[in-house]
Amino acid sequence: MSNVLDLFKGVGVIIDDDLKPEKEDADQKIFDIKKSFDDENVPLLTYWELPNKEVIHFKSVSFILLDWDLYGLGSTLPQSAINDNIEFIKQINNVCFVPIFIFSNESKQDIELKLTEVGLYDALKSNHIFVESKSELKNTKALFGKIEEWVKQTPSIYVLKEWDLALRKAKNSLFWDLYHINPEWAKVFYGTIKKDGGDVSYETSEILFENLKTRTLPVEFDASILSVSTTVTITPDEIKQVLEGQRFRKHNLDMIFTGDIFFKDGKYYINVRPQCDCIPRKKGQTIDDIAVYLIEAKTLKHLDKHYDKDYGLFKDKDSQFTVFPVNDKKAIQFEFKLFTVEQFKDWKTYRIGTLLPPFITRLIQKYVAYMQRQGLPRIPEEAIK
Repeated sequence: MSNVLDLFKGVGVIIDDDLKPEKEDADQKIFDIKKSFDDENVPLLTYWELPNKEVIHFKSVSFILLDWDLYGLGSTLPQSAINDNIEFIKQINNVCFVPIFIFSNESKQDIELKLTEVGLYDALKSNHIFVESKSELKNTKALFGKIEEWVKQTPSIYVLKEWDLALRKAKNSLFWDLYHINPEWAKVFYGTIKKDGGDVSYETSEILFENLKTRTLPVEFDASILSVSTTVTITPDEIKQVLEGQRFRKHNLDMIFTGDIFFKDGKYYINVRPQCDCIPRKKGQTIDDIAVYLIEAKTLKHLDKHYDKDYGLFKDKDSQFTVFPVNDKKAIQFEFKLFTVEQFKDWKTYRIGTLLPPFITRLIQKYVAYMQRQGLPRIPEEAIK
């Protein structure tokens, strides 16, 4: 694992009422914690009350350190103050995915209970919120030791931080390369895409993402952190939920995608029209005027009969492609021969989401092969016997 400070490079936020300049009875503990970061040259934004309008600017902060009691009331903290903390954390969660450290003099168990009651914490799983008593953080070694221990037990935060480091390097490399080639590169993209009649915003993003991917080196994750712990039970249902997140994205965006899945009259359909043809190009044309090429599917039952355990895939014919799990952990099998062309305006209310790469890529490849197939004469059964 990278050094814990490497994982938290960037601007941090500390919120503690003891940081108020005119406070006379300020608790020294928060200053010790702040000094630990200062000594490591970690830039900090400090507040002695909950930020409000500033939260929208926290999209790229590295971590947030929050004192649970911003009123110095101790065990008499009113419910209104607790609600303010909870609402602040919800605001942060809407803006970014970031570790939140709650260092407080209050009972750690009480804070975790309050967070659990509103669905922000689960004692049986790893959490992006880390609660610890200030008294346990007596020096720099203790502070960063606690954080490192927590990171090792929180794979989602660990992967986020490791991957973010690699992504930032790749992004800097990409934009410096383009800048050195020509500072007006964005205008070149715009002119080319506009002349081609494409969606400038979408296609520029695609160009950047594809180039970013080529510059992002494989991240070497620590296997000891990501391997399944004997103390953590992951149920089959939870595995399905994670796999579905990898394959399928629910959305209702004002754009048509190759891989859009529709559900109508108890049947599933997927759009296989190329992305470049799903963009309005003619003057006055909207996405409602676009035709979608739909392949029909059925929901599979008794999955064990269709599953090939040797390859971890489903036993599809050349004319089929099965996707599992999607849309609340269902298995749907697309039949290439069941093809129809429809107007998006008549189907947009039935769209439930999009099949993601590489699964949509594999489906398209198999569908193209099906369309170009060469039929072969049947071998008589008698010849085999």
